[in-house]
Amino acid sequence: MFIRIDKSALLDGIAMAMRAVGFRATQPIMACLFLEVVNGGVRLTGNNLEMSIQTAVIPDNPSMEREEGKIAIDAKVFSDIVKNLPAGEIQISADQKHLVTIKSSKSEFKILGNNPDEFPASDDLKTNTMFAILNNALRDMVKGVIFAASVNATKPQLGGALIKIKDGSIEMVACDGFRIALNKRLSEDFKNENYEVIIPAKTLMEIVKMLPSGAEDTLTAHLDINKAMLEFEGGKMVSRLLEGAYIQYESMLEIEEKTNITANRADLLATIDRATLVGDKVPTKFEIDNDALFISAEGSMGSMGNMSEEVPIQHEGDNLKIAFNPRYMLDALKAITSEKVRLSFQGSVSPCIIQPVDDENCKHLVLPLRLPK
Repeated sequence: MFIRIDKSALLDGIAMAMRAVGFRATQPIMACLFLEVVNGGVRLTGNNLEMSIQTAVIPDNPSMEREEGKIAIDAKVFSDIVKNLPAGEIQISADQKHLVTIKSSKSEFKILGNNPDEFPASDDLKTNTMFAILNNALRDMVKGVIFAASVNATKPQLGGALIKIKDGSIEMVACDGFRIALNKRLSEDFKNENYEVIIPAKTLMEIVKMLPSGAEDTLTAHLDINKAMLEFEGGKMVSRLLEGAYIQYESMLEIEEKTNITANRADLLATIDRATLVGDKVPTKFEIDNDALFISAEGSMGSMGNMSEEVPIQHEGDNLKIAFNPRYMLDALKAITSEKVRLSFQGSVSPCIIQPVDDENCKHLVLPLRLPK
C-alpha cells in the first residue's frame, strides 16, 4: 500500500472517522482506524461495533504514484503523528508485515500496524425503506429533542429518539420519563410512507456534528431491521437501532387545558435561569395570578437563600400554583426559537405543555414536582 496525500484533507478524514473508534475496547483492533487506498485516494473507517463511520474517498494527486491496499493502524498514534507533521504532502505506505511508514518533508515514522482483515467490516445497507431530509432540517430536529433522551439503562429504548414517518410528515420524539420533546416536519417527500425506528442519541449527536451546512445538502437514511445507514456529503455512518416499544406519547401531549399563559420566551428563560442561582436542584415555583406569573425558588437551610420575580403574561383560565425542575424547563425553552411561548396546565399535579404560539409541530411536556402541603 502506498499513497501521497495532503495533510489537511487527511486530518479532516481522521477527525471524522475517529468519532466511531472504540478506544475503551479490550481488543486492540477496535482502537484502530482502517485505511484503504483505492482508485482515487484513501478512505478511512472507524468502528466500535455500535456504530461505524466511513469517510468518502479523500482524493490524492492523480499524477502521483499510488498502490492500492489496506491497513489498520492505532487511531490515536496515527492522528498524533499526522497532526505534528509539517503542512503539505504526506506519504503513507505499508508492507506485507503491516509495518507502516509515514513520511513528510524530512520527518519519517515507522510504526507497526494491525492485520486489516481483523477489522470489522462496515455494512453497506441499501434498502427500500429509506428517507431523505435536508441536513439543516435534521440538525434542527435533533437539537430540539435530543436533550430529553434518557440516560437510564433500564429502559434502553428511551436512550434514543423515535423517528416516525407517517403520511406526509417526519416526527422526532425523545423522552426520559420526566419530560417529552417532540419536533415535527411536514413534507410531500414523506407522503404514503409509514414506519418508525429508534436511533441512539449518541448516533444522532455525532451525525449532526459531521453534516455539511449548505442550504441544499441532504442526508439519506436507509433503514434495516436493526440498523440504519446515514449517507451524507463526505461520508456515511452505520448505526444499530434500539429495540423495544416506545411509549405512547401522543395521548400524554393532549391535556384538558384549565390554565393557559402566553409569555415572552426570552423573559421566561432568563427568570428561570436566575432562579437556579439559589441552587440548580431547588424547585422553581410558578404562581399564576391573573395577568402575572410569579416565579420563585426557596432553598433549604445551607443553600444560597431564595429569589422571586414577576413575569408579565397573558392568562386564560384558573389561577394556579405549581413547581418544576428548573433544568427541564430551561431545556425546553432553549429548544424553542419563537418569540412567544404558550404554557398549558391541567392542574398542579399534571404535566405542563410548552410550545411556540406560532408552531403546533413543536411540543414539550414537563412533569411537575409536588409542592409540600
